[in-house]
Amino acid sequence: MTRDFDSIGWQAESSAGAIAAGGAGAVDAGMQILEAGGNAADAAAATIFALQVTDHISCCIGGEVPLLIYDAKLKQVKSLSGMGRAPLSQEAIDWYMANGIPGPGDMKMAPVPSVVDLCITTMQRYGTLSLEQIVAPTLAILDAGTREWEPKLARTLRRLVEEEGLTEGTREQKLQAACDRFYGRNTRCSDIAEELEADYIRHGSFLRLADLRAHRTRIEDPATVEYRGYTVCKCDTWTQGPALLQALRLVEGFDVESLGHMTADYVHLAVEALKLAFADRDTWYGDPEFVEVPLARLLSDEYTELRRPLIDMAVASAEARPGDPYTMQAVKADGVFRPGGPGTTTCVVADRWGNVVAATPSANVDRTRMDGGEAGVTYGNRLRSLNTTPGHPNCIQPGKRPRITLTPTLVLKGDRPAFAISVAGGDRQDQTALHMLLGAIDFGLSPELVRPESPTRHDLPRGRGAGDQRHRARVGARRAGAPRSSAAGEGRHDFQPRHAAPRRGLDPGRRRSGGRTPRRRPVTTLLEVFSDYVCPWCYLGSARVSRLRQDWDLEVRIVHFPLHLETPEEGQSLQRLFAGRDVAQMQERMAAIMRAEGLEYGDRRMTYNSHRAQQLASWAIAQDGGEAIHQALYVAYFVEDVNLADIDRLVD
Repeated sequence: MTRDFDSIGWQAESSAGAIAAGGAGAVDAGMQILEAGGNAADAAAATIFALQVTDHISCCIGGEVPLLIYDAKLKQVKSLSGMGRAPLSQEAIDWYMANGIPGPGDMKMAPVPSVVDLCITTMQRYGTLSLEQIVAPTLAILDAGTREWEPKLARTLRRLVEEEGLTEGTREQKLQAACDRFYGRNTRCSDIAEELEADYIRHGSFLRLADLRAHRTRIEDPATVEYRGYTVCKCDTWTQGPALLQALRLVEGFDVESLGHMTADYVHLAVEALKLAFADRDTWYGDPEFVEVPLARLLSDEYTELRRPLIDMAVASAEARPGDPYTMQAVKADGVFRPGGPGTTTCVVADRWGNVVAATPSANVDRTRMDGGEAGVTYGNRLRSLNTTPGHPNCIQPGKRPRITLTPTLVLKGDRPAFAISVAGGDRQDQTALHMLLGAIDFGLSPELVRPESPTRHDLPRGRGAGDQRHRARVGARRAGAPRSSAAGEGRHDFQPRHAAPRRGLDPGRRRSGGRTPRRRPVTTLLEVFSDYVCPWCYLGSARVSRLRQDWDLEVRIVHFPLHLETPEEGQSLQRLFAGRDVAQMQERMAAIMRAEGLEYGDRRMTYNSHRAQQLASWAIAQDGGEAIHQALYVAYFVEDVNLADIDRLVD
């Protein structure tokens, strides 16, 4: 029977527990399990299986799922490494080192699929129900689907359930037999693994049965720090998770509460701490099974105290500045930012017994081949999170896990869970998590009051962070009436809410200030620049427009400006323009503005580096008075001194 998801949305709760996740069908799948007596581990597995269908593209059965789980009986958190690995073949690694890790259209970018093993391992170690019960909601969704891969994936899941039923022994042994049929370890039947290998060979992948058979989900201790009486837990350095811990350690030395929530100083501090943490992430992090990552040193008091003075509360840094935790140097030479890609969805579950799961499913599914092969298993691009830089801790090696951006968070107060966070979206995941934690811990705000979007989005450029890059990250106030910082130095993350004193050159009568009434409401035009790949988590949706209207008292109109990955000639035509516009002329005007600001078409800072959505994110321009409103928050590189007259002509 088809279920009605309209009343569910992305979250649901009952006396059995609560779930927040991506698609409503996945939330419903998890709630069915909770209400059938399953615990958080069971419900998380059901939700994750269903997300591979409801949120396909952001994740898939051939993708990955890092997971944190709090066991209420043991009062402990564990990390489950739902991350596939690079091929075991040295010949394959030699090819990658010589040719690079390819992009869309080439299955060589896909790691070993990890979702099935992650879910079954979670069920074995922490769950209570059978695989048949867990996948039943997903099968109902698949059976109602029309995409080419859906009936094939349904057949694959039914074969796993069949194997569970055919196997004698304990619940755990039955689950293992089903898992082994997928990964080629089942001596009775490994037909699914054989179909996967045939697909790999057909499409030029280096993956083989040996890679599938070797795959296991590791259960690890989380990386942790204490922050103002809370224990923050993250997955290890095969993710970017410990960067959040480093940022918290840096921020801990400041009186955050005195800065005020969402003030310029608050945002500036958070952003500068994240830059330092990301620089260390991109220098030192990698799979700890393969490389020695000095995580204890990176999180130590000594190193943190060396790094904290690098945060200048008057100036925003535009450089990658990693430190050296071995020699205890605050800054080492040749810092490089290595940003991650977009995509991803979310899964957070809590049950009536106090168990909690936070997981971040992902894949970045290759859209050039969506048939899923015989097994219905589509694939992603996560090997691209590795690199081919000899000697770098994240350089590709046989059987190595990529250092991924996927980064769930669990926070304890004492020995009980206080927060569980999962965020979609590459580098901005722990930016958002930091914002949530500071709002909750330092300001005592509920998630609804914090607002779960990060106050900034910093998608970092590949290569050195050089001073000649003519950009400044600018962010905005969400709260009407938030005070403007008095220290607005060069390159500051500055903003001005509508109740603050007017910026230079503005007629104060045009903004609402105290008891003043504006002569007329200015019209804000949002110029949204994105690639052919439109991120489903775009933050310029109706909610953002509504907040602009509410917080700034502005009329809003939106112009979408799709930007192709390389050249304007190859780009899509402009969309949602006013009637009668000369698209080619407008595109050339925009290109001219970008060239004038040193942002050429084809500049890697604008081409999203392997499907990075919105590297140059959203510009909010108030046409009345020519004032740049810093309310478009997820700004990668907001250009300083934009020629507003040219933009006025562009949209007028």
